[in-house]
Amino acid sequence: MSEVRLKRQVGAAITTKPHKRTQEHLDHLSQYFIRYKFFSDLKRDNKLEVYMNVLKFLKLVKLEADENLIEQGEDGDRFYFVVKGSVKVYKAYSIPVKRLEIDDGVIRGPMDVKI
Repeated sequence: MSEVRLKRQVGAAITTKPHKRTQEHLDHLSQYFIRYKFFSDLKRDNKLEVYMNVLKFLKLVKLEADENLIEQGEDGDRFYFVVKGSVKVYKAYSIPVKRLEIDDGVIRGPMDVKI
């Protein structure tokens, strides 16, 4: 399957509500996300059921430029996997600490970002 076609299918799968995702949707998500270390480690270190449940409940979040995803001091109750775009990390007094450039899940920039 071509990369373009897979990305289209992943887009369709991830925009489908989790409770309506089919096994085919999950297969496309798995085929795409398995290339990233977090997901390959999750599949390797856990039962397949855990891995597939994580894929089932992935949620697409789109943000506008300069929109906050999370603010310092908030409880971190979610995990975000940035597929494309750039992320600015600010710590205290809105001073930029780091800037990460992300394209197709590949991070370019310092890997030691701590919030």
